[in-house]
Amino acid sequence: MNKLKLLYNRKKYPYVGDAYDPAVLWGEIILNVTCDNSLVKQIFKIEWDLRVLLDWLLINKNNILLASCAFFKIESHISVAESVYRFYDIEDDLDDQMVDEMFEFRQSHCLRFGLRGVDIDEIYLGKNNNAYEISFYSEKLSWKFEIDIMDFYREIELELNH
Repeated sequence: MNKLKLLYNRKKYPYVGDAYDPAVLWGEIILNVTCDNSLVKQIFKIEWDLRVLLDWLLINKNNILLASCAFFKIESHISVAESVYRFYDIEDDLDDQMVDEMFEFRQSHCLRFGLRGVDIDEIYLGKNNNAYEISFYSEKLSWKFEIDIMDFYREIELELNH
């Protein structure tokens, strides 16, 4: 089973002249998919405040683990990311409620919302039928990895408790 690994290397905050929160956890954040401790894919490598991502992951944990969007059923061969992408292409009669629900789904499953201000792709964490995945979809590139999401959250929560 693939693992999702969040790595962090603390760095000096680069904008010292600006007003900032002294508790900032600025550093290099790397998100990898691994299998048997070997790198399968580097999802991203950025410099940012780690607290922002951790807060988003913990606030949205239940949604990521349990929620699915009521307006589409994900077929197992299609990723969560592709399903969201296709939702906007396929649905001709999108009413406000459908658009709002999809936005709420994206807000709680798309890592871009967890890293506002960082230019990353629309990468999704979520449940795809009976498995969890991390996925990305565009017309030019797409990928999907089944992951052990429980292990990912267990590692995050262990780190936070130390």
